[in-house]
Amino acid sequence: PAALQHDLGGHLPHRRLAFRCVPVKAVCEAIGASYRYIPEEKAVELVGEEWVLYFRKGEKIAKYNDEIIDLVMPACIIEGEMHIPLRTILENISFN
Repeated sequence: PAALQHDLGGHLPHRRLAFRCVPVKAVCEAIGASYRYIPEEKAVELVGEEWVLYFRKGEKIAKYNDEIIDLVMPACIIEGEMHIPLRTILENISFN
């Protein structure tokens, strides 16, 4: 969505947009979700009205509610902030 693209730092090429890792805070602000960092697991949990997404640093799997999903790339920490693959969000969350 254009609003999410704008909130994540401006124009991103469409063919590469889905393969980018984006900051959790920016994603949550753009989609109206909350999040919590779980330091002992090096993980982050994004929470929407009807869903929960769980990512762990360095792993190429995530959880959408209780379902295991494969990631294109693992979640990572960049300059102290958790980044997650945008593709996973776009494929699993409804923007209605």
